[in-house]
Amino acid sequence: MNQSLDFQPELLQRFDISGPRYTSYPTADRMHSGFGSRDYAEELRRRAQRPFDPVSLYFHIPFCETLCYYCGCNKIPTKNHARSAPYLDSVEKELGLIASILQARLPVTQLHWGGGTPTFLNDDEAARLMDMTRAHFDLQPGGEFSIEIDPRKVDEKRVAHLGRLGFNRMSVGVQDFAPEVQQAVNRIQSVEETRLVIDAARANGFSSISLDLIYGLPFQNLDSFGRTLDQVLALSPDRLSLYSYAHLPHIFKPQRRINPEDLPSPEVKLGLLPGAGGTQRLPRAVGLEQAMNMIVSGEPVPASRLAHTALFDAVVEDDVVGAAAEVARRLAASEQPTPKVRDRTVDPADAEAFVQFTRQTVQARYPHEPARLQCVEAVAGALRAFEDGMAQERRLFAMLMASPESHALRHAFFAERAASRVVDMPADTPTRRIARVGVIGAGTMGGGISMAFLNAGLPVVLVEAKPDALDRGVATIRKNYDNSAQKGRLRPEQVEQRMALLQPTLDFARLADCDLVIEAVFESMEVKREVFQRLDAIARPGAILASNTSTLDLDALAACTGRAQDVVGLHFFSPAHVMRLLEVVRGKATANDVLATVMQLAKTIGKVAVVSGVCDGFIGNRMLEHYGRMAIFLVEEGASPQQVDRALEAWGMAMGPFRMGDLAGNDIGWAIRKRRYAEKPNVPYSRLADRLCEQGRFGQKTGKGWYRYAAGNRTALPDPEVDALIADYRREIGVTPRTIDDAEIVDRCIYALVNEGARLLAEGIAQRASDIDMVYLAGYGFPAWRGGPMRYADEVGLFMVARRMRQFAAQPGGDAAFWQPAPLLAELAAQGKTFNVG
Repeated sequence: MNQSLDFQPELLQRFDISGPRYTSYPTADRMHSGFGSRDYAEELRRRAQRPFDPVSLYFHIPFCETLCYYCGCNKIPTKNHARSAPYLDSVEKELGLIASILQARLPVTQLHWGGGTPTFLNDDEAARLMDMTRAHFDLQPGGEFSIEIDPRKVDEKRVAHLGRLGFNRMSVGVQDFAPEVQQAVNRIQSVEETRLVIDAARANGFSSISLDLIYGLPFQNLDSFGRTLDQVLALSPDRLSLYSYAHLPHIFKPQRRINPEDLPSPEVKLGLLPGAGGTQRLPRAVGLEQAMNMIVSGEPVPASRLAHTALFDAVVEDDVVGAAAEVARRLAASEQPTPKVRDRTVDPADAEAFVQFTRQTVQARYPHEPARLQCVEAVAGALRAFEDGMAQERRLFAMLMASPESHALRHAFFAERAASRVVDMPADTPTRRIARVGVIGAGTMGGGISMAFLNAGLPVVLVEAKPDALDRGVATIRKNYDNSAQKGRLRPEQVEQRMALLQPTLDFARLADCDLVIEAVFESMEVKREVFQRLDAIARPGAILASNTSTLDLDALAACTGRAQDVVGLHFFSPAHVMRLLEVVRGKATANDVLATVMQLAKTIGKVAVVSGVCDGFIGNRMLEHYGRMAIFLVEEGASPQQVDRALEAWGMAMGPFRMGDLAGNDIGWAIRKRRYAEKPNVPYSRLADRLCEQGRFGQKTGKGWYRYAAGNRTALPDPEVDALIADYRREIGVTPRTIDDAEIVDRCIYALVNEGARLLAEGIAQRASDIDMVYLAGYGFPAWRGGPMRYADEVGLFMVARRMRQFAAQPGGDAAFWQPAPLLAELAAQGKTFNVG
């Protein structure tokens, strides 16, 4: 099979094409890389249980034999065939099939006509192509409607016509692949024709131009390829894409852009298994146990660990090109056919026992993730004949594709990528340079924030007011790094490199040359105002001033300065160097370049950034407040803290609300509630948690909270004293405890998140429902296989969710005002729609 080639860094450097402008296409068989397959579309129809997310759909509708299947010819299309009415009719059928499967006329942000189809069509036929496409799909403002052409068959006049039709991005094939590849490479006129096409495209409204260099050369002609590449680079394309149809050794790293030392099989993290024979070939190449571990875990494995397996012909660090040439010469000189992986057998020794052990382990560890167990079953199929194993793999893959868990995990995958896009910020917004970061406060949060930047190689000035607090903070950072080194996660020299970047100081003025300063002081408006006023006086012009506040009014803090445009919220989650979520709080005056800078910086430090507007608690904590209120009301009414925690943890939450409170510190919630009582007197709160705190039961740090904790042990143990406190409080407020089942516990707590999430959406605090999902997946232990609270509500059905809320509102003593479905939720439920579009 022809392979895609992702060039090694050495090769990229040889031709000076390294960098973000140059990419390589991720498909080995371009003709089957999109929706242009009738069989795929029919399979899609069979398993389409839910609408797709149109915002993230990328249609690649190729000009190939799969479309021609519709008109019965079943052959590779030619120029004349492409211009025939039956062919265009088949294209229209394909578009209609896709639209019917995906349930509506769809808004899309990217749509690509591939395979050079428009090259062969005259102006009228190209117009028909555009009209039939528009009949099914709505290109959104700023979206890409791209077209792939051959510059030797399209002149400047034709380019102008295509621009008038509505195409706004062009993918230009620089050379063709043919038996006379060597001659094609040396056809300089091809490059000159490409130059004319590029100039015409830029003059006629095309916003982006990609040059597709199709590399089909024999290995020994690499120098000729390089000469042509030099000419192509002189055209200064927006993006250069490299196709490869050459039979090259596996010594080149996989197409996925990963660390060349890491070889992942991550499909299980999307609720799927490695298809296309992955579960059958990998065990035959690396052995049953190694393949099982890779596929079931989805975690990357160093290439060096697999260097002596049949997966590689060679693994080298230096002279990659020379090593590849040697492998190619050896294969060419051999009189024996190259062995196929499918013909290898898996060592059967103790195989069945190993499979059974793995099956039991996975069932116990991942009871809610069916893909893990089905990966075991698929890999076990490698013990049988190859075709039998392939048949089982296909059956299991189709089953998983239709599973709600996979739908949720795929939703989470796209939600993470969508979160980085700020809907009303231009894509070309400039960013500010961040070379030095300041952190104020060396406590738990300040130390963790410092480590997040140190881990990314950024110098950090860490400021504290008192010497002992600064010493403790630095010692904690050192201890954390030493622990990582002891566990083999860091080398000793890496620890020293990171510590060398840390600049602890008691001098506030040392922050004057920082490009970004983050305060992580006590959660008090008065304290934070004082910090921002001092920062305003010493920070250099253009420095970004950030607050790590989790609830306070960012606009009020910004108003303390004379540079509100430079102020932004960066709400890290504890431990800040571990937790992936970063709530980026956008004030009413926050400048676009400030927002763009911190969103980019979040990626640098490995965080999932979600933009929030300004409100009390932002996205995560504002919703969490009602989740916690409902949990305590449930205890008031008859449940125990242990039952509430068990029910939600069995449902999938990483930790129940009472264990979570003990971990975070119950005094933190107490301080927030005291402020709420004055600010929101109409919102009912249980005073049960206050009684707990009045007895000094702040959680793990005091050894007592909702649970008790033995010295040096974080195991939550039931405490009769808490049972007595709850019983006394029920008598005090006149509540007779009732039996509450686990289903009610889950519904009241999770739907509290959903209802407040709907209000956040309607107020514009959250950009999109999937952002809310991402906050809870990345920061609050929400089960990934449920996709987030808003996605879960979509799964249940908003009509059913709203009906359940009205039942809670009617309960005696229920918070009837809160449980009225939020207007947005009620509207979507009445229309049969969902929070997440598609």
